[in-house]
Amino acid sequence: MTSAVAGIGIAEDIELIAGSVRNGSWIDGTLGVTGAGLEALAYVADPVGMLLQSGAAWLLEHVRPLSAALDQLAGDPVPIEGNARTWREAAEGLREQAAEIGWSVRHDLSEWEGAAAEAYRARSGGEQHATVALAAAAETMAALIEGAGTLVAAVRLLVRDAIAFLVSRLVTYAAEAAFSLGLATPLVVGQVTAAISAWGARIAGFLRGLLHSLRNLVPLTRALTDHIGRAAAVFNPARAGETLNRVRRIGDGPPQPFKMRSVRQIAARYGIDISDLRIELGRPTFRGACGQTLPNGTIKLYMQGFRSEEDLARTLVHERFHRNELAAGRPYPRDDAEFDAFEDRAYAHEDEWWENQPIRPEPRAR
Repeated sequence: MTSAVAGIGIAEDIELIAGSVRNGSWIDGTLGVTGAGLEALAYVADPVGMLLQSGAAWLLEHVRPLSAALDQLAGDPVPIEGNARTWREAAEGLREQAAEIGWSVRHDLSEWEGAAAEAYRARSGGEQHATVALAAAAETMAALIEGAGTLVAAVRLLVRDAIAFLVSRLVTYAAEAAFSLGLATPLVVGQVTAAISAWGARIAGFLRGLLHSLRNLVPLTRALTDHIGRAAAVFNPARAGETLNRVRRIGDGPPQPFKMRSVRQIAARYGIDISDLRIELGRPTFRGACGQTLPNGTIKLYMQGFRSEEDLARTLVHERFHRNELAAGRPYPRDDAEFDAFEDRAYAHEDEWWENQPIRPEPRAR
């Protein structure tokens, strides 16, 4: 299956970083963890409490330094999950923006040819690819955050289980000392010292493996940051050199407020049935299209469609035509050729409707 970023250099590089994050190649091999949920960070466990319950409080001072490691690995999973979710939401928004850029370019170039049109195509194509790359970077950042948090949680479980096993052994040793009425205490102390030393070394190994793993993420993070900088530079006006705009005729009639109230008023004035349409207002800052019909039939209207009474009426009829075709079972365009035909049919319908409808707004001063 072809990747969504295939052929987009920066995005493909970012996907390689994402693959390295997700496959766990950065995790120290000595840990041998199979993963744990972030909830393990907040899991409350007190294996040392077993010593108190068993009456072996005299062993607490020997074990307390090990339990401190468990406390240091504790944390709140909610901010980690929230941070990762924020990055994923940013990635989704960027993917939508990339799709909008591609759609608006096809829309703008449907009736525009020449050197300026090609320059516009190249410039917008670069911005679309950069936006796809930034979306991939945001998704990778979410994976980095979750990966680091999940590894810490997994190591916490290793440390907790190690301490719990050690404590169970110490309780057994303490019982032996009690049953011997103190005669075996010297032997028990030796056993306790050896056990704590061995398990302390193992826990220290877990912590070293964790630190080494997190250090392995540093070069991946730096590489990701570099790629983000490269992608973001595409939008730098100082590098772009010029701004390319397509000059398009504004229709007749006064501009309309960018509100749903305007949509309802113009639809009623021109007899356009919108009762069965799902209409949303797009981002006010978006330029390059008057409206857009999504594959699910939802219609998005943009600021450019509100430049005049005629523009808004035409846009509603145009997008209604798209929605009707989709509702009748015609498939959504899959490539530029199908998209051009999709738009040609809608423009033909729009022009015919405008020429034959009786209402004429006040002419715009030329």
